[in-house]
Amino acid sequence: MSSRLNRYLLVLQTLQAQLVNLHYRHPKRVIAMVAAALMVGGTASYAVATFGPDAAKLPVHELTETVQSLPIPGPEDSSFTGLHLYRSEQTNAGESPERLLARLGVADSLALQFIRKTAPVRKSLFEQSGRLVTVEANEHQQLEKLVMRWIKNDQSREFQRLVIERQKSDGFVYKIESGLMTPSTQLASGIVKSASLYAATDEARIPESVSNQLAEIFSGSIDFHHDLHKGDQFTLVYESLEADGEPMRPGRVLSAEFVHDGKTHSAVWFKSV
Repeated sequence: MSSRLNRYLLVLQTLQAQLVNLHYRHPKRVIAMVAAALMVGGTASYAVATFGPDAAKLPVHELTETVQSLPIPGPEDSSFTGLHLYRSEQTNAGESPERLLARLGVADSLALQFIRKTAPVRKSLFEQSGRLVTVEANEHQQLEKLVMRWIKNDQSREFQRLVIERQKSDGFVYKIESGLMTPSTQLASGIVKSASLYAATDEARIPESVSNQLAEIFSGSIDFHHDLHKGDQFTLVYESLEADGEPMRPGRVLSAEFVHDGKTHSAVWFKSV
């Protein structure tokens, strides 16, 4: 056994020596032989892959199993207990209490009766259109809370707040409060496209009172009626007066820049001491 192994080792050593000698004498031939061997191996592997089974011809087994769907909870389900819904709508001119509550998703006869018979509440809700009303209703569409905020005029920095709340005894109470609006800053910009300042500010969604201030600020330098050019640009920062985070009305312009006919005009609001 050991003699046969020795013969194999001798043959391998002889072949190794011949290959080394051949490499030094003909290196390009050795590289070509190795490449050919790799190509043959690659061809063989490709042939094996080609003669594999066609996936399109494999048998297909269809398994059908009935799955029970989960039940859909209804309004009477216990998971809806304590669910509160919130919705906001603006008041309309000549609207009735029934219509307003219906638009707000409230179906509550007690709340409707309370609004009808309480003059200060009814007056506050329907005195002027466009006021934002927010309600909180329970899972039975009953009113839990109603809040509305408004301002008396465009010069006031105070707001009024109407609050209606349900009591545990199924009655309602209301209060009308006053508060001071807080300012926040808004950034806006636009480009004049039709030689009209107000068309540009409308497109930029800038309030009319702010547009009027912008025109007044630069009226001494720019003729907005006859000398406005297409391509003129403006950027401004102005106040937005808010009540409990709800925007109520725009305030004053804090800074403005107007590029007219290539020339930049700037202005900053300041308070004299």
